[in-house]
Amino acid sequence: MLQTFLEDDFDNHLALHHFYCFACQRFFQNQNNLNQHLNSGLHKQKDYLCPGRNCGRKFVSLAALVLHFESGTCRSGLDRRQLNELVVRQDRNNVITNPSRLIAGSGGVRPSPVSRTWATQRSWNGYAYECFLCNREFRALDSLNRHLQSPIHDAKIYRCPNRICSMEYSALSALTQHVENGGCGVNRFKEVKDVMDSLTKNLRAIAL
Repeated sequence: MLQTFLEDDFDNHLALHHFYCFACQRFFQNQNNLNQHLNSGLHKQKDYLCPGRNCGRKFVSLAALVLHFESGTCRSGLDRRQLNELVVRQDRNNVITNPSRLIAGSGGVRPSPVSRTWATQRSWNGYAYECFLCNREFRALDSLNRHLQSPIHDAKIYRCPNRICSMEYSALSALTQHVENGGCGVNRFKEVKDVMDSLTKNLRAIAL
């Protein structure tokens, strides 16, 4: 009985004072790393089936599915540019998009073009390949080009609908992850839930 009490006491200590996964018996550096681990495919069921033609991959969250599209790896051909255009068309009340960062024209409102910048050997500064936009350095040219093709330097067209939070994102997957994590409480708002549900339905429609 004393042994059981000591084991329970030790488990409580680990849970309260350390970032510990009991199932895997692993420690993590911080709460965020532990949360990411607990929300990964190791612990969560992959309930989100990609609706893309001939794809069939499954994901643990809507954010992971959106990232799959943004990366351009889905067999349907849906990519970040097309996804941004779809969301801007759907979000007419600007619940999750920032109208001040969108381009208005004769064809209606649309997102800024996705970056198509490529670096060359001239990016070498004598020590590393340097990004001319943010001065971040990379050991390999292809790493710099992956950085340039990512949404990191795109306009932050997405925003958290919680006015108290006001976080902004250049990628829908980042906003979706923020909503799913619920840190600022935005996932409780019906309007946000409606937008996310509509997004899920429209992803199915466009990717088929």
